Amino acid sequence: MLRSLKKTIAGVLCFLLLLSLASCGSDENAESLYKQPEQMATVSTGVLTENQTYTLQWNDEKKCVLFTEKATGYVWSTIPFSHLQSGDYDYNLEAPLLMEYYDPFFATIQSVSGIDCVDYGTIAAEQTEDGIKVTYYFSDLKIAVPITYELREDSLCVSVNTAELQETQDAQIVSISIAPYLCSVKNSNDSSDYLFIPSGSGALMYAKEDTETGSQEFSGDVYGTDLTRMPLYSALDEEPIRIPVFGARAGENALCAIIEQGESAARISASAGNSRTGYTNAYATFQIREFNITDKSKNGKIAEYASIADEWSAETVYSVGFYPLKGEAADYNGMAALYRQYLTDKGTLKQSKDEQKSYLVNILGGDQVKTFTLGIPHNTLQTATTFEQAQDMVQKLSVLTEELPTVVLSGFGTTGLTPGQVAGGFDLSGKLGGTKQHQALESYCRDKGIALYTDFDVLFF
Repeated sequence: MLRSLKKTIAGVLCFLLLLSLASCGSDENAESLYKQPEQMATVSTGVLTENQTYTLQWNDEKKCVLFTEKATGYVWSTIPFSHLQSGDYDYNLEAPLLMEYYDPFFATIQSVSGIDCVDYGTIAAEQTEDGIKVTYYFSDLKIAVPITYELREDSLCVSVNTAELQETQDAQIVSISIAPYLCSVKNSNDSSDYLFIPSGSGALMYAKEDTETGSQEFSGDVYGTDLTRMPLYSALDEEPIRIPVFGARAGENALCAIIEQGESAARISASAGNSRTGYTNAYATFQIREFNITDKSKNGKIAEYASIADEWSAETVYSVGFYPLKGEAADYNGMAALYRQYLTDKGTLKQSKDEQKSYLVNILGGDQVKTFTLGIPHNTLQTATTFEQAQDMVQKLSVLTEELPTVVLSGFGTTGLTPGQVAGGFDLSGKLGGTKQHQALESYCRDKGIALYTDFDVLFF
């Protein structure tokens, strides 16, 4: 009996010893994934590198990069230059990066700003041949994010390489927003100060402060939302972003940003007229690791929980090129021309030898809107374009372009753009001109050799 007890005690002690050794080994392995230097490397304030057109500088006190155009002296900076000159402190404006991370304890996605690394002095800077590499150490999270700023002949490239990221199981990187205030402009009532965002065919967000809402906000995934991720809700119905470009204009100067690598994993965000910060800005966020949000019931309450992928794409570079524009080219037309040239230089866009003579014109008739009669709600057709107006538009376009278009009529039924009946029941709305005006339009198009189609929602039926 005593011998058996001794064997049991010895076995338990041996098991505890092995468990302790395994635990120590696990901790050591976990810590090896994150290595924060005892003394942070620094680079003195001053010029890092320059070429005939631009100068790249480093401000060691504020830990920011300054990108200066020599011809005009205009400075684009990771901290808005006018704010940097003021000497004031702002937690948001001075953030060199933003990061989302997964908290495994609460199973949630949290966010943190790189300004914390600046304030706590956990930033290491290393000068490179063409610029500087800055590593941001989030000590509490055991996460390190190196960002490279490289001066090129015509632009500044800001990038992050996943092979250089560091993390442990304590917290895991989900997304990184680089240089959120490099592409920014001070709020003003001047219509020449605005953001260009790739919403639909392109849109402008003016830098005028919005005192009622605080700011105008925009955000969207490049090439559309990841279809593998199920959204819990969506308050907006927007076209997907089709071009990875955004920009800012400040008077006679502008900055066009092109997401050059990792655009399919990018999200473009913008805030205009922010009365709290006094600035208008746009930036790119890269999805380093895929995630999903799900609803779960716990203790009778519905809560949101996050799940993430185990790993990110190995040795993937995400980068944004920042191209200054000045003079007549410093507007959204100049940004479009710059991006077109960028695609041409890459070989993505090639000049067609064929002349495209015909073009498509989609004319919208009307749609249902909710109105009230004696307090009773009902839907009625709101007219946008009548058949007579459509004919006038086609005629003028043919004269201006000296080419014949292909014309598609959408929303000219009794229910407008809202799907109604088709076979045997699709009537032309009298509010839009009815059968008589439609026949006149058909006759005009037939005589001129213009292809005319009436569109309806085939998929719905």
